[in-house]
Amino acid sequence: MLEVPRLLVQWYIVPSYNVLDIKLGTQLYDEDASEEKKLRMDEAAKATTSAATGVRLTGFQVWDDASKAYVVTPKDFGKAITVPELSSGIARFFYPPLGAAYTPPTPVVSTHAAAAPRAAIVPTPLPLELLVPVLNGVLARLQELLRLLDVTEIRIRGGSLLLVIEGDAKALREAGARSEESSPSARPSKQDRGGEGDVGDTEEEEDESETESVSTTDGEGNAKAHTRLPWDLRLIDFAHVRAAPGEGKDEGFLKGIKTTVRLIEDLKDRLEMEMEETTTRDIS
Repeated sequence: MLEVPRLLVQWYIVPSYNVLDIKLGTQLYDEDASEEKKLRMDEAAKATTSAATGVRLTGFQVWDDASKAYVVTPKDFGKAITVPELSSGIARFFYPPLGAAYTPPTPVVSTHAAAAPRAAIVPTPLPLELLVPVLNGVLARLQELLRLLDVTEIRIRGGSLLLVIEGDAKALREAGARSEESSPSARPSKQDRGGEGDVGDTEEEEDESETESVSTTDGEGNAKAHTRLPWDLRLIDFAHVRAAPGEGKDEGFLKGIKTTVRLIEDLKDRLEMEMEETTTRDIS
């Protein structure tokens, strides 16, 4: 199974989360690295998609609900694909039917499942009406990162994007609904609730909310349904990060995020077109 950083495990104790790790940046070594290491890392970047695009698909796992098993795509896949194959490579994570072909020796299954059949090599995709809103949210988050890093003088070597999506369609639908209900725009104002209300009532409601949120896992250690997120995106791997005052922004790292945005936008366009075609067929 794909390794998830220890700090994030407490958030993602869920047996059906899809996880993608994208290595960012065109330069993979620290400035203080030995000349031998710089040469070796430069060659590694040029041999993969890192040097040209700032992106390498480090590895990912996708939940197949039919077999209750993960299909794991290892690091070798990301190292082997070329720049033109990045689109189908990332589609393998988001929407497997459009993804690049890859057959690992043995499918890797979750600890909650029996051995996965060979059919699980191509996981059942998430419904498009659920997936496209997730892609919109991911793109919005990436644009926020771009705006922040565009004005930050910093150097990030070996950093990654970690993307986690609920891989169970039913759970994703429910998590998405909860997320919308909990957003500030979805909360009723005091006027909508019939005035300012009693201060005591407000405190009691807050106390109840805090009590409900104390326990986030069930008896088996899995995240409770009400705590499961529809998706999340994080920057990780900060072992080689430094402030760089006067050196400008990290163009190589920014290039990786921009490439990721383009790949996801292109995939979203394809999926939206497929949704329109499906709707047209259903109507006719």
